[in-house]
Amino acid sequence: MVGEFRADILVENAVIVELKAVSQIAVQHESQLLNYLNATEYEVGLLFNFGPKAEYKRKVFDSGRKKYRPPHLRQSALSDSDPVD
Repeated sequence: MVGEFRADILVENAVIVELKAVSQIAVQHESQLLNYLNATEYEVGLLFNFGPKAEYKRKVFDSGRKKYRPPHLRQSALSDSDPVD
């Protein structure tokens, strides 16, 4: 494990919420949220900025596209013709 994932808020064990208080949302903030989504089983993330102008971004990362998929998600993504580990 490279680091420890620690979301600002996790809603209903389904949505990662990242909170910022910066002048504007930067590409790095969006990348951080996408990396969290890619590294976890969660597919939906919200990025809120409470800077001078409030703004938000919604990101979705489908589990079928992830490099790492938790075991409980692997089987559902396989078709009948795909070999099983």
